[in-house]
Amino acid sequence: MGQIRALWAPRSELDWRRRLVVGALLVGCVTCVFALISVFVVEDLGQYFVIYLTVPVILVAGAATLRLGHIRLAGAIMSVGAFIGLTAGIVATGGERSGNVASFMVVITLAGLLWDARAAVLIAVAAAITVMATVTMQQHGLLPPPIDVYGTRAWFDLMSLYLTTALLVFMAVGTITRAIDSAQLHRQRAEQVIADSPDAIVTASLEGVITTFNRTAEKLSGLDAEQVIGHHVSEYSPFGLESRERALEAVAGLVPGESVPPLELEVVQSDGTPVWVEANARIIERDNGTFLETIFRDISDRKDAHSQREELEGRLLQAQRLESLGRLAGGVAHDFNNLLTVLVANSHALLDSPNLSESDREMVEESRSAAESGAALTRQLLAFGRRQMLELAPLNLNDTIRNVKPLIERLVKEDSALEIDLQRSAGSVMADAVQLEQILVNLVANANDATPKGGTITVRSRSIELEEGRKTPAEGLSPGPYVCLQVIDTGTGMDESTVQRIFEPFYTTKPVGQGTGLGLATVHGVVAQSGGAVTVDSKPGRGTTFSIYLPRLAEGGKRAKQSDKIPMIGGNHCVLVVDDERAVLQVVSRVLKRAGYEVLSCADSSAVLSLVRDRGIEPKLLVSDVVMPQVSGPELATQLRELFPEMRVILASGYTDLELDGDALPSGSLLLHKPFSPKALLRKVYEALSQEHEPGSPAPAAETSSGRE
Repeated sequence: MGQIRALWAPRSELDWRRRLVVGALLVGCVTCVFALISVFVVEDLGQYFVIYLTVPVILVAGAATLRLGHIRLAGAIMSVGAFIGLTAGIVATGGERSGNVASFMVVITLAGLLWDARAAVLIAVAAAITVMATVTMQQHGLLPPPIDVYGTRAWFDLMSLYLTTALLVFMAVGTITRAIDSAQLHRQRAEQVIADSPDAIVTASLEGVITTFNRTAEKLSGLDAEQVIGHHVSEYSPFGLESRERALEAVAGLVPGESVPPLELEVVQSDGTPVWVEANARIIERDNGTFLETIFRDISDRKDAHSQREELEGRLLQAQRLESLGRLAGGVAHDFNNLLTVLVANSHALLDSPNLSESDREMVEESRSAAESGAALTRQLLAFGRRQMLELAPLNLNDTIRNVKPLIERLVKEDSALEIDLQRSAGSVMADAVQLEQILVNLVANANDATPKGGTITVRSRSIELEEGRKTPAEGLSPGPYVCLQVIDTGTGMDESTVQRIFEPFYTTKPVGQGTGLGLATVHGVVAQSGGAVTVDSKPGRGTTFSIYLPRLAEGGKRAKQSDKIPMIGGNHCVLVVDDERAVLQVVSRVLKRAGYEVLSCADSSAVLSLVRDRGIEPKLLVSDVVMPQVSGPELATQLRELFPEMRVILASGYTDLELDGDALPSGSLLLHKPFSPKALLRKVYEALSQEHEPGSPAPAAETSSGRE
């Protein structure tokens, strides 16, 4: 039985029509049999004999057309042929009293099955016109006399009609049943597609009752379908407050055929986890009513990628802004340092004079102190602009924190607690010890100011590993080992706008007169110049965490201490001094002459070679500014070395864009940071003239006029 049903099951709509035509042919064959029997039973058919012979002719034509594959044409032939045959039968068997009138229902049904409703209506109209025309013709005596179809012939006609009608009704019922089965199959397939969809699909009635909740919706919301289907959407609304209001506003007034533009909404899962989705909603009409269908697509990855891109763009913009400010600050500091060099050097020279009165000495000391303060300010500007000359050396971070602990303990208020949390063997870094200590002092001082009502300040060291392919804490950090220094406070915190500007020079949240706005700018510059990065994490009312990441060294070390002794070398050593700032040129020349050196000075770097040739002098040492209009200090040193290979070189500048490893410096050059004191200058001159290494060896670190003398 199952095999028979499988054979009967249609594969397409065309297959449906083919089988209906075949069924109609079978019915026609039965009718043809009865028609032929009528030929032999009824003796006097007369002119109606030809009409009965049309039945097998129509059957043959329909079968031939079907054989050629023209299914719809075969159906049309069968329908039209049956209509013609019935019309002839009505005329031949008594007009409107003929039993064949009822057979028009069979033809109408056949046309509807083989074609569509319009074809059935056309056949019905044609049948009505035929019956009315037959009645009219009969009333006017235009019809031929009917044949005698009573008795056996009438019985055969009646049986033929009943059998034909029964077969067509059977086929119609079967067609409708299979159509219902097909619709159910399509519905099941559609429901399966919805259930297996990678998007979450939720359907609700216009009253808000949930009717569909697929598996993806279960995963997205953390709820079971059985738990929500049949309940109102307000009982299980997965949206946050803002997203819920946007969703309700979007679907308000929605009519069938319209859809809501895609909305990005935040869905809160049953465990409280937020998930971003893209929602598309529309009104759909089904057999059982009108519904609101909403499709949710998880876009968390896309949102994360977008957030990361925005964060990177923000970092880039901040880096560009800080870089621009750094260049401006460095340029100002460079010019300012030239002025301070004159003030510092002359102040020291006056203080060394034995004929200076006590009152004059006090005034000179005040001037010197002010100049030193200005020098400290320019060093901070240079540090922010990453143009400060650093004395890099291996430093153990934990040892540095322990060394500065007594100082930062005095900075913290009595109602605040200072906690030191050091990871054992956190590691060593390559940094300037003085600058690293200053960074720690600045951060702790800021943390202390951020806790006006008391709190906890934590200084922490950690050894971390930044893995390849993972997001780094800050822009510019490469994968590898790092040492992390953190200063954490439980203070007032900062808003986002303050965090964005916190490293800008002269930006401060402190009252006027209580801060220069250079502390954190210095931290940012020194850390970046040391190959690291600094980040800040802060929220209003939740405190602040500053994290400094510095590359970790494989092995730590100790920095060598510098001697405070200032040896002097005079005699017949000729020192060539070159600087485009005449005030600086005069100060340096005067200090060297007083120390017993022979000095040749020049303010035009492009005229130095001619001056040396004309004077016939062989300089033992070149003291030159780095940045000059015509020929830079490094270029001038290279040119002079071609004439005097043994000449030593000291390059002095308020800042330098040269690499600290000496790659861009003339070999064997020493660096001197402006502003410098006479003692710092003389120590550097002695170091250059008495160095044991050849001029082609690497350059030692720079020296400044700070308290390292």
